[in-house]
Amino acid sequence: DGRTQIVTYTADHENGFIADVKYEGVPTYPEY
Repeated sequence: DGRTQIVTYTADHENGFIADVKYEGVPTYPEY
């Protein structure tokens, strides 16, 4: 969708599995 997606996966004993998803840039939504 024109953005750069950065996903950081972390896991610890307290919270378990965490997926930290960050987006860089300006989101562009295509018209259908």
